[in-house]
Amino acid sequence: MKIFIINTVGLEENGISTFILNTCKELIKHNYDITIGAPNHVSGEIQKQVNDLGITLIGHLNRNQEPIRYFLRFIDSVDRISMMLFMLMEIVPPWQLN
Repeated sequence: MKIFIINTVGLEENGISTFILNTCKELIKHNYDITIGAPNHVSGEIQKQVNDLGITLIGHLNRNQEPIRYFLRFIDSVDRISMMLFMLMEIVPPWQLN
């Protein structure tokens, strides 16, 4: 089975990226084919780990600058690859939206 994980923050050396990669490692052990959609920056170390795990990385940069194009590219990716969609959502307090 194919799973498309959409990360909502940059893939950098932090807790959420560690969680995502650990989850991917477990899914790979059970023969899942993983693709990660990255809306923002991907650090070099995370890129290396993704490559080492055999995960496909689709970069969709400029989420904040071009939100409609970003969304349409993700829809197109999911449609072309025909996979289950799994989305990790972040919660942002209202005072951080400015």
